[in-house]
Amino acid sequence: MTTSLVISSTLVVFSCLCIAKNVFLIMDENALEQALFLANFIDTPIYLDPVSDTQPEPRIESKPTQKAIEKESTPIAEAAPLAKEKTTPSPYPSLSYKGQNQRGLLVVFETPQGQKLPKAQADLMLNILKAINYSLMEDAAFINIGAQRHIPNLWEQILELPHEKMLIFGIKERALGSDKSKYDEEYYFEGKTYILSHSFDELEQNVAYKKSLWATLKKVF
Repeated sequence: MTTSLVISSTLVVFSCLCIAKNVFLIMDENALEQALFLANFIDTPIYLDPVSDTQPEPRIESKPTQKAIEKESTPIAEAAPLAKEKTTPSPYPSLSYKGQNQRGLLVVFETPQGQKLPKAQADLMLNILKAINYSLMEDAAFINIGAQRHIPNLWEQILELPHEKMLIFGIKERALGSDKSKYDEEYYFEGKTYILSHSFDELEQNVAYKKSLWATLKKVF
């Protein structure tokens, strides 16, 4: 009886071992089959990037310095202007005159040492210009050569002034070409008109001289 129970128990244990073996074999076959299936379905290996606990550091943009700002904002310097050509100054003093000479009339006279005309003679000059519709300061230029005799090229400078007509009072000079000219007669040269008359002092004292001058002025103006 006891022997039969032992044999029976042994058979049961053996049977369990066989069943367990078959189960493991089946599981191994299923695992192998699944692995082969996955290998055929996915031919590219899959890689997982390791997760980093640290976050990338933010990029800090540096602000431009004050020197950089000044450099960018500094305008490009303009090219330096060309140096002006140097001219040789004239060795002679410049001519002095008054008036704007807007209508090209030169009034030339002379007083001792370039002194101002006495009031009566100055008024006479103004009246002569008014008679021919000229303004002394705006329309004409008046030149007192009394204090400018030392200028070597005096008459050259006078003739270089813009003018269409010239009234010469009390001056007869070879340099002007009027040393043999008559008073109160008009002369024409290079399209310009010249009238030689007595000095203001002589005109003030002599009515005949005034009438003679007036007759010439009416023909020219």
